[in-house]
Amino acid sequence: MKTRFLVLICLAGLVRPSAGQSNKLDSLYNILSHYTQNDSIKVKIIFNLCRLELAANREAIPKLAEEALAISKKINYTDGIGISYTYMALYHRANGEYDKVADYALKMVDVFEHSANEDGLGQAYNMLGVAHFEWKNYEKAQFYQEKSLEVHRRSGQKFDMNRNYINLGMIFSETGRHDQAIQSFLKALALNEEFHNEQGICIAYINLGQAHVNKKDYPLAISYYDKAFSMAGKNNDDVALAAIHVGLAEAYSGTGQYEKGIKNADSSLSFAKKLKDKTRIRDSYRMLADIEKLRNNYKASLEYRELSFAFNDSIYTENKLKQFTDLEAKYEAEKKQQTINLLEQEDRVKLLFRNLLLMGIISLLLIGALVFYFQRQKNKRNQELLKKQEELNQKLQEIDQLKSRFFANISHEFRTPLTLIMGPLEMMKQEAQPKPGMVESMLRNSKRLLRLVNQLLDLSKIEGRQMPIHASRGNLDFIKGVVHSFESLADQRGISLDVQMEEALPSLYRDREVIEKIMFNLLSNAIKFTLQGGVSVRILFQNDKLRIEVHDTGIGIPEKELPRIFDRFYQIDSSSSREYPGTGIGLALAKELSQLHHGSLTAISAENKGTTFVLELPTQDSSWSKEEIVETDRKAVGYDADVDSFSESGHETDHETDITGLEKCILVVE
Repeated sequence: MKTRFLVLICLAGLVRPSAGQSNKLDSLYNILSHYTQNDSIKVKIIFNLCRLELAANREAIPKLAEEALAISKKINYTDGIGISYTYMALYHRANGEYDKVADYALKMVDVFEHSANEDGLGQAYNMLGVAHFEWKNYEKAQFYQEKSLEVHRRSGQKFDMNRNYINLGMIFSETGRHDQAIQSFLKALALNEEFHNEQGICIAYINLGQAHVNKKDYPLAISYYDKAFSMAGKNNDDVALAAIHVGLAEAYSGTGQYEKGIKNADSSLSFAKKLKDKTRIRDSYRMLADIEKLRNNYKASLEYRELSFAFNDSIYTENKLKQFTDLEAKYEAEKKQQTINLLEQEDRVKLLFRNLLLMGIISLLLIGALVFYFQRQKNKRNQELLKKQEELNQKLQEIDQLKSRFFANISHEFRTPLTLIMGPLEMMKQEAQPKPGMVESMLRNSKRLLRLVNQLLDLSKIEGRQMPIHASRGNLDFIKGVVHSFESLADQRGISLDVQMEEALPSLYRDREVIEKIMFNLLSNAIKFTLQGGVSVRILFQNDKLRIEVHDTGIGIPEKELPRIFDRFYQIDSSSSREYPGTGIGLALAKELSQLHHGSLTAISAENKGTTFVLELPTQDSSWSKEEIVETDRKAVGYDADVDSFSESGHETDHETDITGLEKCILVVE
């Protein structure tokens, strides 16, 4: 006969025994009441209380664990969060609420898998194994116990390895793999003997005894139970003694020694009554009934069977005793079997009615909980949607402001070159011969207007993914030419312009036109905002990338504005920078072109100290697709630095032009 009498003993828990600690409860509660700071020290005080209350008053555990959890989340204390879940799992396990045990164990896994606390992770897997064992899902129970054992073996936690072996042994026993169960219990015994844990040794002996009973190897089972008996008696462990006596009763009855079997079953019943454990009382009566049946003493067997039924459901204890009296009077009657069947049917009907009532209550609670949950989720989603709508409205307002500023600036940018073109045209209309410099001025401003339009078109192409890259292998020597095209402009403004290039730079795939556009915008920006000092360009090889640095000694960029300088149409609104109005597209275009070129563009700046733009380009061939590589360079952009665009006043002016040969005329445009 197989029994699960030992499950509560053998499915080992997580808290190590700590004798002589219960007297610390008052002291710890006193310390906790005077400790006002919410930190990890307070959390550890609460955990010490939880450890002691598990044995003293486990109903105090939920409140303590919730308090520790709240503090741990607030201070981001990972181990504190995981251990709080551990004590909640232990509490629900003690109450037999294994669905909640599994829920908290999964939360433990989520926390401890991302921390260095392997002991906590092993305990989480152990808890999941215990829950699946109770649900009779033995395959998953074994899976989680073996994962827990692996973690504990890796971290050298032999105490916890012992519990894993015990739990695995119970799983093997329940699935009929008795030899594997015995091997697992022997491993647990060896570990307990290693660290001299008498309670663990006793439990291992009990489990080995039960495993050999399951194999019907009764003499060996009795020898293990005898060893356990001496240790349990020495430690006055009534729980273990009750388990040992019922095991011996089964073993002796298996060998035909019924008197010894009855004697041990009676002893088990005495300990169970002393412990007020109805489950053990029921199992003791069931054992007595089985032994009396083997002795052909059916009347006594029936009496014990009825007593086991009575303790199986205390609600019907009085009715069961009355039915037992009726059965005794009718024992010799011809309708004995019919009466017994009728009573059993009544019990089943009552049990069914009770189960239906319980299921109805649970269903109502579940429906109420689901309605509450979904309503709460709906409210939460509505709040999130409202928040997102507010954020979207704010972004739309910002975009509208940026667009308004952009159109104002681009209108100014277009108006200036157009005015400078129209002025000479009007003069040419009135004069037979154009004055010296008129045509050049008109051409220069036409190019400037064309450049602005091209920048807008480039941004549109990039946004629509219609600007292809045509990269060919070569060097970056052409950048010197781009820099040199700004020399006259730098001289006009009285600032220096320098370019330095490391020797023996590697060749790479690059799109010359794209890089020229980026450099033109960076150099234009640097010269525009440099009032004194100079602009320098450095080209070097660093960290497997070609790095181009454009540094100026200009007015710099405020720290709060720096993250937004690459935003399209964005301009820094400060008294110093507004002397140089622009469109807010130059740096945005440079940034997007650098990304299109598989590179990056960043800026480092400090007010009144200058700004450095850093362009990094990849040198690995793998950065480019076959469609992006061509044999020869595209035609160079051929930008010319426009001196008139950077006058000392910050506004457009036309050069002085010779009208009569003796007089000079100045055209001033608003």
